Amino acid sequence: MPRLFTAFTQAHNGLSREHDGVGLGLAIAGRLVELMGGKVHVSSMQGVGSVFTFTVPFEAAQASEDLFDAEPSQSDPDASMSGPLRVLLVEDHAISRQVLQQMLLGAGMQVTAVENGQQALNTLRESESSTRPFDVALVDIHMPQLDGISMGRVLKQDNRHHHLKLILMSASASADDVRQAQQIGFQGFLSKPVRQAELRQLMAHVCRSSKEHSVAWPRLRGRVLVVEDNVVNQEVIGQMLRKLHLDVRMAGSALQGLRALCEHVFDLVLMDIMMPGMDGIEALKWFREGSDDQFKIITPRTTPVVAVTANALEGDEARFVALGFNGYLSKPLRQGQLVHMLSKYLPLYESGRPDATAPATPELPTQPAFALDQSALNRLKELDPRGENHLIERVIGAFQTSVARLLPQLEEARRVGDLSGVRHVAHTFKSSSASIGATELSQRCTELETLIRQDQVDNLDERVEGVRKEIALVSQALQTLLDRQI
Repeated sequence: MPRLFTAFTQAHNGLSREHDGVGLGLAIAGRLVELMGGKVHVSSMQGVGSVFTFTVPFEAAQASEDLFDAEPSQSDPDASMSGPLRVLLVEDHAISRQVLQQMLLGAGMQVTAVENGQQALNTLRESESSTRPFDVALVDIHMPQLDGISMGRVLKQDNRHHHLKLILMSASASADDVRQAQQIGFQGFLSKPVRQAELRQLMAHVCRSSKEHSVAWPRLRGRVLVVEDNVVNQEVIGQMLRKLHLDVRMAGSALQGLRALCEHVFDLVLMDIMMPGMDGIEALKWFREGSDDQFKIITPRTTPVVAVTANALEGDEARFVALGFNGYLSKPLRQGQLVHMLSKYLPLYESGRPDATAPATPELPTQPAFALDQSALNRLKELDPRGENHLIERVIGAFQTSVARLLPQLEEARRVGDLSGVRHVAHTFKSSSASIGATELSQRCTELETLIRQDQVDNLDERVEGVRKEIALVSQALQTLLDRQI
């Protein structure tokens, strides 16, 4: 027993042992519990068996966490639907089905879960006589017997379920899959693993009636500095913060950010990590050290600084906290994710629903090309529901400006074999394209950046050409969308 939690140790090392293993399981479990401030216990009796338990201290959840729901709960009497939302969950993987079902039940929805498309069709036929039909079908794309795309085609031909909203889920859907789904009539798409906030936000979005009002985000108080070199991300993040009634200042580089900290007192800093010249980590070191001959910083050095990066890796949060950051956010940002982080450090000014006379958030026209993800575009629209700030136009303009500046840099870097230059452009486009819903472009840039980082550059020209062509498609789609907006 004293040796059980030591790495590479097994109780029985003989050749006749029944089960294989490297002896790491208990060591890892014990270490995880210790990191959470707890302790593992074991009791054992020969011939009877062993019992492993652990204790971990937790704090009670605060009721205010309801503020961070991506949308009003369907159990809320002020929500758009009359009664709980009725959802048909179609997922063949047992564990995923159970997890998703718990997410939906936790959001106050009625859920019926089935294993494949054929079972889903049978369930829908049986529900035709019900006084309360299904509102939404949440469908996995890859399933035995009848997959998600095929199920959607059957429903499209059967007009009896025209009211049913369809959402597709996939861990590895191609742009072609998404295009087919949109043509069939799927109103939304979720990438796996599914996040609860994104699930609830998309569910509420596709079911929102024309009479529903905008989401009532909490109103926070404070001055926030955003240090971000990507102009598209500046527009999006700035609008997210202004939607929370915050005073926002932008800095296009780490050096500009440090200068801003010398000129104003800020309550919180959002610091991008990957920036040319001085990066976010180095800028944080200068800030935490306080004023010196070079920087006369007036913002208190204990002010919260949150790391923001598009290179989300496992263990990032712990690493950034160890470096001196107070928190960590991955791009592209989500409003609920941002609110949850900011509310830890900024005071609540007031909360409540917007003016009941406010007009409903208008839908964006169907995208002119499938280079853009409709759900991402609608999230941008929801940040500026009345169009008063011309957010869509400003974001498109910022992206077009980036294309005019970065595309020649990409061509020149490819011509002279400057891998760091190609990687910089790919990283910049990866982040901004995700913000505007250009998921295919973002994926291509991610792959290109990863290959260069891993020094796998055999087919570099082909990859760069693919990025360049996708940029052209996205630019054309954005221009068409902009023309429709105007």
